Formats: sequence, structure tokens, C-alpha cells
Amino acid sequence: MSLVTQEPSNDFVYHELLRRILHHKSEANSEIAYELLDASADFNPYETLSCVNEKYAKNELSWYESCDLSINGHEGIENNPVWKRCATKDGKINSNYGWCVWSKENNEQYKHVLESFKKDISNKHGVMLYSRPTINDEWNDDIHAHYDMMCTIYVSYMLRDGLMHCFVHMRSNDAWSGIRNDLVWQQFVLNKLVSELNDYGIKCKCGPIHWHADSLHIYKRSEERILNYLKEKGVKV
Repeated sequence: MSLVTQEPSNDFVYHELLRRILHHKSEANSEIAYELLDASADFNPYETLSCVNEKYAKNELSWYESCDLSINGHEGIENNPVWKRCATKDGKINSNYGWCVWSKENNEQYKHVLESFKKDISNKHGVMLYSRPTINDEWNDDIHAHYDMMCTIYVSYMLRDGLMHCFVHMRSNDAWSGIRNDLVWQQFVLNKLVSELNDYGIKCKCGPIHWHADSLHIYKRSEERILNYLKEKGVKV
């Protein structure tokens, strides 16, 4: 049971999402086997999914913390086939989420949220904007990226009854390669935010992570692996 929401564990929630997606075959995209629209779930901010590749997650977090908009020179990232597909010939991408929330170029989104709660703990302005209007041109211009339309649009935070709620809004979410690592990142940011607010004197704890994806999907290349994974976990599809 979740220590925060008293709901089932993150593994249970994730398995249920996978099971639900597998009941929705996709006809819209030849690369996608199954797709669930308007998908949502609540996750515990302290539990890592058991299927997370910890080495990769550590490498991705290190890269995010660098705020580098290039995959070059980053262990586990520069040779990752998904990131290589997204990058320009010289390694440029859009979706370094650390750059999105910490860089001055993207208006210091994390700092904005932190300061908003220092001014008013009940405010509804604590929003980290990841994407931007120009992404509609920059996602595949071969200058900023080759094929990288950012998946996370924004994340908002609200402090209620001593719990910092986190609301993640995804345009598109790969149910296997994406959500597992995206959750690790959002847990990291939420825990950092709560820790810094406590240091400032605002006493609060991490609340649930409310996840919403416009499209939560399973690619055909991952279908067999997911089915085998669920079978090993004893989940009936």
C-alpha cells in the first residue's frame, strides 16, 4: 500500500495501466500496437517501479542535471537508440528535462515554482512549463533536434493539508520505455522541491503524483517484452 495515498503500490498501478492499454488496439499508427487515450493514475512519490533499469535511470538523471541539450559524451545516453533517433547528426535534442526546469533559457521553471510557494503556500501558480510554442517547428528542424517533440507539456504543484501534490501532463507517453523513467524524474524533482521548502521553513511532505497522458501507448517493438513481463508478474491480460 502507498504510504501517501493508501492506494495500491506503484507496481500494481503500473501493471493495471499496461493491462488496460492492451485492451485498446491501435489503428492510427503502424508503429503502435495499443493505445489508451486520456489515461490517468496516481503514483507514490517514494516507490520506484521494480522494472526500472537503475543504471539507465541514474545515467539519465545525471544527464538531466547537466542541462546539456546534446546527448554526446553522456554515458548510457549518447548510444541509446531512442535518443539517437531523436538527435541531430551532431547530437542536439530538445528533451533534456533538467534544461527545461533549471535553465535560464527556459526561464528557470523550477525556481519559479519554489518562489511561488515561498510567497503563498496556497497558490495555484506553481507550474513548470516544459514545452514551448516554438516546439512545433523545432521538434524536427535538424537544428534543435531531428525527431523530438517534447512529451511532457507541463507539471503543476499544489500544497494542500501539508502534502505537495504533483500533476504531470503528458502529450504522449510510451508505456514501457517512457513512463518508467519519467516517473523516476518526477519523483526526483518533487522530493527536491519539498526538501528545499522544508529547509526554508515551510513544513510539507511529498503528496501523490497524479499522472495524465493524452496518449499512453505500447509500441509493437515492446509488445512481446511487456506480455512476458506481465506473465512473470502473474498479471492476467
